[in-house]
Amino acid sequence: MTTTDGIPRHTVDTGRRFTHLRLNQHPDGGIARLRPHGSLTTEGAHRLAAHYGELGR
Repeated sequence: MTTTDGIPRHTVDTGRRFTHLRLNQHPDGGIARLRPHGSLTTEGAHRLAAHYGELGR
């Protein structure tokens, strides 16, 4: 759906948890940005913290 400000927005309201996003890029142009909105589950937050801890950040 494209909103009145011209920005395409797609909502997913299923109550399910998602772990990945798929972005298909076509050869007719580039992608400026992808901004997914949402929140992490408790498990996801712990996994992300552990990953950054392994990297020393």
